[in-house]
This record gives sequence, C-alpha cells and structure tokens, in this order.
Amino acid sequence: MFFSSFLQRWIYDYDSKETFLKYLHLACIFFCIIGIYSIMMPIKDTVFLKTIGIEYLSLGKIFAVLVIIPLLFLYSHLTAYIPRHRLLCAVGLFYAFLTLICFLILLHPTWGLANQTLSPYRLVGWVWYACVESFGSIMVTTFWGFAADISQPESAKRGFSLISLGAQTGGFIMPLIFRNKATEWGPLPFFSIVIVGMIITILLTLRFNKITPPAELKGFEKKTSSKHLSPSFLEGLILVVQQPYLRGICALVACYEIVLLFFEIQLKAFANVCYLDINSLNGFFFKYSLYSNGIALCTLLLGVQNIRKYTNITVMLLLTPALTLAMLILTLISFDLNTFFYCIVITRGVNYSLNQPTKEQLYIPTDSRVKYKAKGWIDIFGARFGKSAGSSLHLLQPMLHSIFSRVTTGIIAILLALWACSAWYVGKRYDKAVKENNVIDS
Repeated sequence: MFFSSFLQRWIYDYDSKETFLKYLHLACIFFCIIGIYSIMMPIKDTVFLKTIGIEYLSLGKIFAVLVIIPLLFLYSHLTAYIPRHRLLCAVGLFYAFLTLICFLILLHPTWGLANQTLSPYRLVGWVWYACVESFGSIMVTTFWGFAADISQPESAKRGFSLISLGAQTGGFIMPLIFRNKATEWGPLPFFSIVIVGMIITILLTLRFNKITPPAELKGFEKKTSSKHLSPSFLEGLILVVQQPYLRGICALVACYEIVLLFFEIQLKAFANVCYLDINSLNGFFFKYSLYSNGIALCTLLLGVQNIRKYTNITVMLLLTPALTLAMLILTLISFDLNTFFYCIVITRGVNYSLNQPTKEQLYIPTDSRVKYKAKGWIDIFGARFGKSAGSSLHLLQPMLHSIFSRVTTGIIAILLALWACSAWYVGKRYDKAVKENNVIDS
C-alpha cells in the first residue's frame, strides 16, 4: 500500500511521461547542487571559525552582502545575453574555480589551516565564507529561475515537490556519507568533493537541455506585459520597487532570513565553545547539515506536499512563520544548545521541504524579467540583506545584556507579523492570477 501510494505521489501523478522525466532530471540536477551545498556549509563555518574567529561571525554575513553586490551586477548582465541553461553552467563553473583557489590557499603552511593563529586579516577565511554564502543564493536562484521558466502552474505543484525531494535527498545523503569522515579528515578533503560535484552538475544541465523535448521547455507566459525595461543591473530592483507582489515576496524572504539567522548564530557560538578541536567542530556542523536535510527529506517522503491538495498556497506560506513562532517560544523557555539545535533543524527542514518549493511557485505567473532579474535581486540581495539584518540584531547582544531581552523578542515578533501579512497578500495575488490565466505585472 505504501509503495503504491509512493508511486502515485512521485511518478504516476503527471500529465505525461515526458513531464515526469523533465522534473526527474531537474531533481537530479538539484540533488547535486544541494548535495554540494550541504558539504560547503559545514566547512564554511569550520574554516571561518578556525581562521578568523567567532567574534567576527556576525560580520561575515554583512561582508557577504558587500561581495554579492558586484556579483549581482555581473549576474544581471549575464541573464540578458546567456541562454538559461548555459547560465546555470557558467555559474557552476565559476564556483568550481573559486573553490579550487581557496583550497590551494588553505593547503599553504602559513596562509592555510596549518596556521592556528586567529586573525581578521586572514583573507582566505572571508573569501571562502563569501563564496559559500553567494553560492547558496546565486546558484540556487539560477536553478529555480530556470525551473520556473519552463513550468506550468499545475505541473509545478507536483514537479516542484519532486525537485525538492531530489534536493533534500542530496542534502541528506552527502552529510550522511561523510559525517564520520568529517571528524577524521577535517575540512580540506571536502573541497575536492565539492569541485567534482560542480562538474557533474554542469554535465547534467547540458544533457537536460539536449534530451528534453521542446514542448516541455515552455513556460507559463500566456499574457505578457507590454511594459519593457532595457537590460541593466538595476532592472530587477526597479521591478521589485514598482510591483507590490514582488515586494511581498521580498518580505517573505527577508523576514525568514533575519529570524532564522538570529537563532543560528547563537547556535554556532554555543558550538564553538563546546567543540574546541577543528575536526570535532567540523563534525558538529556536518551533523547540523545532516539533521536539517534529513528532516526535510522525511517530511517529503511522508507526503507533506499533499497538503497542497487540500488547501491553497496562502495557507502553505503561513505554516513556516507559525512554526517559527513556536520555535521562539520554546527557546525562550529553555535556552541551551540542544534546544537551539533541534528547534532550528526542524524549522529549516520544514522550510526546505514545504516553504521553499511553495515560494518558488510564486514566480510562475510572472514574465521572464521577473524570473531572472527581479528574482535575482530578491533571492540574492534580499536574502543576504536579511542575513545581514539578523547578524546586526545579534550584534546588539552585548548592549542588551540578554539575547532574549524584551527588545529583541519584540523585534522578532514584529518580523513574524510582517512575514505572515506578506504571505497572505502574495498568496491571494497568486491564486487570482492563476485562476484568470494572467501574468502578474503590477
């Protein structure tokens, strides 16, 4: 019975075999991307904490935003001149090269991890941190923009869940395989694994574009807007400022990042105190990645995406802020490492499996400018701004004496309210656009 239900949910419930194969192939590509990212994240924190130091961790998020601005400038221009599948390949190639450079520097006896002196002037720690942070924005944004651009609303309800299943399988399997090795090897050997994974991602993307039927590469655009902006770095930002719908999506992204980053930095500060050895700390961060993606995978396999059949996208978007509110209450009651760990991995797991694919559907009833340029600003700059704001909120801790003072708790409560209001607004706009078969351009 379970196997039959599983087949119905993930394989048979599609309009055609070609549609299923399209999303299966996309799921394999995203499997590689998130699998790579689930390895990069633990070694990012380990390298930063053992080269720069815990006191600069909050500034790392702010630094990443400053780095992403010129990258966003380049990305915005590339979207106008490079075909969509090649853009994904170009981004992957860029990060493979940057990972190789950081790996070679970290092998150096003076500049690398062999030197145990912590200093904010060790540039490799900052560069690698910004590399991973920007990868999580640019690479993932490019993929989802590509997927939304070749999807119809109805098929995306099923297909995006399959893509998320592939992503969370990759995000779970990779840390699971290497968790024990993380405490034995340390961070350096994983750089070569990341580079190989990026090459495989590029090859899968090229194959996808070659074998997928042209009919399966067509998107939603039934009625396009007559408005047009010339390709420029600021076009995406102008779209976000002009359209309330896009501002609502931006608020969704920013509020999530601010609140979760606020909790996550405290978790990493606790871990840095408890795990003084670099290999042990690396193992803890692999555990964090494993549990977050494992919970997401379990919820997907248990059929959490079937909630979509019984409710609308508005309710789906409201589930994550409700869960985050529950996490806030629990951490207020019990302020320790274990409480932080399990609250955050559960919240992140549900976000990966439910909120993320739901949020990506919001871009389907929009034109290609929004899918690439505006989406780039929202997911890349908006998300990183949210992380920077969360870091800044954490920097208030010494002045407020307690991280859970009335001030910080009040700020988080306001952000949760804004998050919920934004979810309600964009959900209603999406349902109306799909029902009327219109593109949202205002």
